[in-house]
Amino acid sequence: MPGGRYYHVQPVFNCGGTMNSKHDHEERVLALAGLVQAVHLISTISRSGMAAQDHLEASLNSIFVTSPGSASDVYGGGSGVSLGIKLTTDLIMRFNLLGHVDVVRYALLLLQLERRLAQHPDCLRELGAGISSIDKKRTFDLKQQPINDAAVEAELAALYRDTLGCFEPRIKVQGHETHLRNSFNINRIRALLLAGMRSAVLWHQLGGRRWHLIAARKPLINALANM
Repeated sequence: MPGGRYYHVQPVFNCGGTMNSKHDHEERVLALAGLVQAVHLISTISRSGMAAQDHLEASLNSIFVTSPGSASDVYGGGSGVSLGIKLTTDLIMRFNLLGHVDVVRYALLLLQLERRLAQHPDCLRELGAGISSIDKKRTFDLKQQPINDAAVEAELAALYRDTLGCFEPRIKVQGHETHLRNSFNINRIRALLLAGMRSAVLWHQLGGRRWHLIAARKPLINALANM
């Protein structure tokens, strides 16, 4: 299988391998930071209608990195999830859960949803085919659209709606009604949910489990301290 043990398109999210070094823990933290960054952007958009374009682009781009050699490749290095690393540090090292209620809720729901997704290989294949199709159209004839182009976001949003959006638990995003009724924001939020799922899957592939966030924080804290 080309590209090592990470996220692949056929079937999407397939990998193998084990965790056995501090570098693996650092890669696990990158995946967690990718998840945290995506859901933070969802919260920001739902409450303010805005999101930092560089962080948005990095999160959405992770969806299309289907044959990485490492977790770092998924996010363009640690800089691609710099916001996520900062937020994850606050959550894991300082255990500031009350300061990030929405982020914690959305992240845990996506981790739960990822386990449901793993039980449906047909949906995994549909996701892989959909992502590949969107990426091919985006790069067709050398006229590559920006990753945060409205048309690309709309296609990613439709893919999420038609696949993961059918699963329980349904993720109900909270925020200001004005922003949540805006179709542009709806598409962007759904596209970011797909980006969050991509990171949730990678987290699990790298050995991450939900209970690690409470009962096995020390390796994560040590990895964060090295970043």
